[in-house]
Amino acid sequence: MKTFRNILLVVLAISFVVFSCKKDEEEAEPVPQTIQVNLGNDTAICSGISLTLDAGNQGSTYSWSTGETSQQIVIDSSGEYWVMVTKGEATGNDTITINMQYPPEIVNLGNDITLSYGDSLVLDAGNPGSSYAWSTGESSQSITVDTAGMFWVKVDGCGSSASDTIDVSMVYPTIKVETDFGDFRIWLYAQTVLHRANMISLANQHFYDSLTFHRIVYDFVVQGGDPQGDGFGGPGYTLPAEIVPGLNHVYGAVGAARQSDEYNPDRDSNGSQYYIVSNPDGTSFLDGNYSVFGFVFSGMDVVFEISEVEVDGNSHPLETVYMNTVSVEEFSAQQLEDDF
Repeated sequence: MKTFRNILLVVLAISFVVFSCKKDEEEAEPVPQTIQVNLGNDTAICSGISLTLDAGNQGSTYSWSTGETSQQIVIDSSGEYWVMVTKGEATGNDTITINMQYPPEIVNLGNDITLSYGDSLVLDAGNPGSSYAWSTGESSQSITVDTAGMFWVKVDGCGSSASDTIDVSMVYPTIKVETDFGDFRIWLYAQTVLHRANMISLANQHFYDSLTFHRIVYDFVVQGGDPQGDGFGGPGYTLPAEIVPGLNHVYGAVGAARQSDEYNPDRDSNGSQYYIVSNPDGTSFLDGNYSVFGFVFSGMDVVFEISEVEVDGNSHPLETVYMNTVSVEEFSAQQLEDDF
């Protein structure tokens, strides 16, 4: 009797488990099935050429953005194309963008041009979607150049090719300072873009004409460019610091004057005051603290002579030393090599 009861309990337990599993299966939501659809990567086609798009999955139902319902469609125009594929309960979709490409007819890089040192020029070969081969080795539609030279590009596409060449010349703007002691010239570093552009702008405005070198410290610096003449003036603005590693306070270096760190923790430069290192050994202890934006490449003997004038206890020259005129002079690389 006890054995029969045990068997009955086992049968009931198994029946309960089977019933529970069936109930769980009935209550579980169906997992949606997906179809892999691949129309390929976005591409370009030549004008007059068609392209077949194949959604694959033979035997499925197809719905294209064009309204067609076949597995494949043929397109010959640009646009975005998509397809929805259905097979039973399974679905899938994909999208492709087609651009139109035309044979390159005209490539125009522009007229030959002269750039100012530090400036750059974008050369655009046009004809989007074509293949490009530049004299620089680049293969993009456009390139940026900042050096002198002959630049050419060959454009290939749809069985045709076209090319063009441009001659880019370079001139180098320098600052000429004329004084009663003689003239000297300043080379402006391209790395200190803001200071370079600022001094060129002020010189072109004749801002410096008739200003003075108000501070002269023998064997240290010659400083000027203050319209007030006392070291506290300027053009009414400051410049963000451009402290570039490697641009150091060597003999003849030109740096931007500024207030001390106590009042100027960002080390912003005075908008017009500059100094010239007159110590033949340089002043390396200033490196990393001031924006050096140029150097005197011609007439440093004039600067040194100015540095020897007699001054008072505040380093103000007893006899006024004027910048008679300060102007921008541009030279080609060949002129610089020949003349300086």
